[in-house]
Amino acid sequence: MKIGIEHRFDLAEAAEGFLVRDGQLWTVGGPRREVIRFEVIAHSRLSEVGERRRMPMATGGLAWDGARFLVADAVTRRVTGVEFSTGASELLIDPTDLDFGGFPETLRVEAALIGDIAWDGSGLWVTCIAGYSSSIYRVDPSAKIVLSHRWAPGPQPVGIDVEPSRGNLFVIDGRSRELRRLDDAEKWVSGALPGEVQEPRGLSLESPGKLWVGDVATGAVYGLTLED
Repeated sequence: MKIGIEHRFDLAEAAEGFLVRDGQLWTVGGPRREVIRFEVIAHSRLSEVGERRRMPMATGGLAWDGARFLVADAVTRRVTGVEFSTGASELLIDPTDLDFGGFPETLRVEAALIGDIAWDGSGLWVTCIAGYSSSIYRVDPSAKIVLSHRWAPGPQPVGIDVEPSRGNLFVIDGRSRELRRLDDAEKWVSGALPGEVQEPRGLSLESPGKLWVGDVATGAVYGLTLED
């Protein structure tokens, strides 16, 4: 895979989680853990729009299930649903209450961290950072069960998103600074992130061939192009 930079936007506060939805960039991070919405103006700058909403926890990723934000706490490995307009929240995933169905229970290890989360329309993908036991789970938050598990393609899965229409799963490994794509043939294909991305965190697909990655070292968010 060949990956190039189309946009770079420098944020006042580094985003620890973000997503692109309806052509807008939503970030969460900073000392107040606020979700902030931006519009891209003339492909050259970001403009903050609307109100901010403080999240109830430290974050290990941000997703949207069609009705509310899903926010992960990296340390406790919990995921909470938050209504943006009211701030009402509901605990959706607690690893101590999950039915792993015989899959490895890495998410329950106290030293493990959530790297990122993504919603595919019917299930929540969760990356678990635990060295060479790092894992990728797909979870049904309503039934509190693990639907699938696979070992992560690297020890630091710090970003994840899915492309259901093509059956592709995308993961960023922070140690190698590579984007890994798992296609419907269960094969991982890798591409190096541009050298400007120093410490990647988070991943959001805007469209086929275009994705967004954060950099917690510089506070930048990059719009990247992807070619096979």
